[in-house]
Amino acid sequence: MIKSFQDIKSQDYWGNQEAIMLEDENIINSYDLKYNLLYDQINEEKKTIFILNEKNNLELFILDEFQLLTKKVSSQYPNIRTFKGTL
Repeated sequence: MIKSFQDIKSQDYWGNQEAIMLEDENIINSYDLKYNLLYDQINEEKKTIFILNEKNNLELFILDEFQLLTKKVSSQYPNIRTFKGTL
């Protein structure tokens, strides 16, 4: 079951939009990621997050944890986790 947008509260882990003008006069938007809030989100039973795309729209990603590091490295660094995201 995928949570609704209101349950996920993705707007809580994105903040402080800043427009940045590049040398070629194009403008890009920059956002701060509140890592602790995102970390709490991915530690829930169903790992779903919203990530901003190039059009400033939020896209839902379902995260699946998978083993990328060797077991030896994983045991040395238990706080490093790897995920793959699907739309």
